[in-house]
Amino acid sequence: MAYFPAFIKLDEQNILIVGGGNVALEKLGHLLDFTDNIKIIALDINDEMKILINKNNLSFEQRKYIKGDIKNIA
Repeated sequence: MAYFPAFIKLDEQNILIVGGGNVALEKLGHLLDFTDNIKIIALDINDEMKILINKNNLSFEQRKYIKGDIKNIA
């Protein structure tokens, strides 16, 4: 798969990550390099996600995604 490079200013954007597994952890790790305005919604999160959420004082809701959660995000 080919990737298209893009430059996006994220520091003033609201970011939503749905899920708490390894893929979400990888995305969170990359996004934290650019912003801490991140909300996570997941039924379960792994221990590494818990550490990053607490360390960076991120918003976390332990529940399933509900239609409409994406409103007011980026």
